[in-house]
Amino acid sequence: MNYLAHIYLSGDNPLVQLGNFAGDWIKGPMHNLQTKYPIQMLKGMRMHRFIDSFTDSNQIVQSSIQKMRPTFGKYSGIVIDVVYDHFLAINWGKYSEIPLGQFANKFYSNCLTYYYLLPRKVQLIIPHVLLTDRLKSYENLRGIKAALTTMSCQTSLPNRSDKAIEIIKKNYDALNTEFQEYWEIISEECRKFE
Repeated sequence: MNYLAHIYLSGDNPLVQLGNFAGDWIKGPMHNLQTKYPIQMLKGMRMHRFIDSFTDSNQIVQSSIQKMRPTFGKYSGIVIDVVYDHFLAINWGKYSEIPLGQFANKFYSNCLTYYYLLPRKVQLIIPHVLLTDRLKSYENLRGIKAALTTMSCQTSLPNRSDKAIEIIKKNYDALNTEFQEYWEIISEECRKFE
């Protein structure tokens, strides 16, 4: 699960969404963060960790990861996180009555409103997320390629975005089915999250 999924699974509270969005950049035990962030952001951070842990251990997700493994090895899960955001975007109408563009714009607005609460590393990526309309860009494979290319510049993810797109196209229906099966499971788990 990447940005779009983490934000959507957070529900309607903007601070929970921002905490979940920022989760990859927040390290250390949660009790050390209690004086630094509002309670609802902390909930989002806890939710982020829960989603990542639950996703990493799911057999449906592992099946998707195996499709990327020959090319991406240990980075296959990261690629599938982004790929699943694509399938969330193209299936958006099944899961939300709010159009994706409207949802994305509301989140971008919240990023600016609560910018001062975000960790510095997250603040630094906000302009790029907004300028590229990252959440809406997941609707097409060009956006997925751009996201993977950007990630390869910022992390140790190998820059093989062309190959990732080939694998996605070759396994498109299977990946879409796996995503939808998993989405039902993780959505239910997140509805129960406290």
